Amino acid sequence: MSTENSLLQLLGCGSSDLLPEFNENKWLEIIELAGKQHVIPYLYYHLKEIGALGLIPAESKDVLLQSFKQSTFRNMAIIAEFRRIADAFNQKGIDVIGLKGLQLVQDVIYPHVGLRFMRDIDLLVPLKQLRNAHDISLSLGYMPEENIHDTDLHIKYHHHIPQQFNYEKNIVLELHGYLENVMRIDPAFWWESVKKFEHKIFLDDEKLLLHLCLHISYSDMFKTDLRHYLDIYMILKKKAINWKQFMSMAQEMGLAKGVLIVLDIVSTLFGLKLPKEVDSFIVRDEYHEESIKYAIEFMWQYRKSSKYYEQYRSKMFLTDEPILKRFFKRVFIPKEELCCQYSLRLSSGMLYMYYFVRIYDLFKRHFISTIKSKTDQKQIDVIAKTKILHAYLFKNKD
Repeated sequence: MSTENSLLQLLGCGSSDLLPEFNENKWLEIIELAGKQHVIPYLYYHLKEIGALGLIPAESKDVLLQSFKQSTFRNMAIIAEFRRIADAFNQKGIDVIGLKGLQLVQDVIYPHVGLRFMRDIDLLVPLKQLRNAHDISLSLGYMPEENIHDTDLHIKYHHHIPQQFNYEKNIVLELHGYLENVMRIDPAFWWESVKKFEHKIFLDDEKLLLHLCLHISYSDMFKTDLRHYLDIYMILKKKAINWKQFMSMAQEMGLAKGVLIVLDIVSTLFGLKLPKEVDSFIVRDEYHEESIKYAIEFMWQYRKSSKYYEQYRSKMFLTDEPILKRFFKRVFIPKEELCCQYSLRLSSGMLYMYYFVRIYDLFKRHFISTIKSKTDQKQIDVIAKTKILHAYLFKNKD
């Protein structure tokens, strides 16, 4: 049995009597993979719940336990900081929605605070209040790596303002105006029908599930880890979703393809039967099945962050164009976007000089990767598969 299938079998195992027998080397391989996929804390907790920890070699069990403890302490610190930030925003009349992990660990979707790996604090703030929210975050000890100007706060070329860091607490803050960086769904949609939990605002169950599905598919083009599919699996186990409303939202947006692929992958990975209201919409033709195959491949190839795959996104749109046309598109971007890239003011007298800086940066950043994209067979293969997925998702949307 492959290490990937072994990990999935452990995550879905419902009893210690059904636990496969692995030697210590195999356990260490499984734990290493679980670490890359950011599911070690959940794996530990799940094995403990089914009474299987006594069957695991001591060294492997200790690795699992230490990871679980570290995740618990880290998440407790992040949640406490989220509440501090949200309270400060609320005092100034700024509503804020806690996103992804913040909701998943507080809304009893995960049964323990340490089970869901979290890196940073993601918050959705009303577009008109982003500037005030940013000013408050500065007063709370969060500093951007670069100066933030008006163009950054307009959120036209990215879906959140540049990351801010609290170096004392080792926490990263992202203030979002939009929830995704591709479709530009009207933010007002996400603010409708929100719910409160311990005086904090979160998405309702259907929109939380929709957001997670869109994040995996249309935003990250399936360049994500097992953790995000586990999120959806946990929601489906814990929540009674209004499937008619859910599917209606996905169809009205024209984004049902990506949503259905994600749900079908969750069903495939965890052996979960999808409700009829969802399954009846899935057309399991060769394109759908091919998309699932490639998406799962990308998941097991995951490396630290989906940012590793941004090069595929840029190549995917421009690869077939003449090289000179591609060059001018990449270099001579709108002035506003150039300001965002280099933290400039639109009125800066140095603005046009930065087009030369951009030429240098693009050459430095992409010269080697461009050569690899033409010579490295693995990279060529991933780019080709990403283009197929992109064409399936975005052409002839439902």
